Amino acid sequence: MKSLTITTLLSLIVSLMVPCVPFLLEIGSELRCKQQRGYCSFGRCVPPARPIGRCTGQTICCRG
Repeated sequence: MKSLTITTLLSLIVSLMVPCVPFLLEIGSELRCKQQRGYCSFGRCVPPARPIGRCTGQTICCRG
């Protein structure tokens, strides 16, 4: 009986965390950009930097 209660509790916790996933991915993308020796920029990269990925939906990861 306890295992059923623990399973129910874990599924409730996971269902509450699902809306937070995009926010966590954005934070991870900014950290990933910095780990690749890049920086996040709105719009476009300032030359001689070049885009190497995305930080968020609105920012680009630039390196250069």
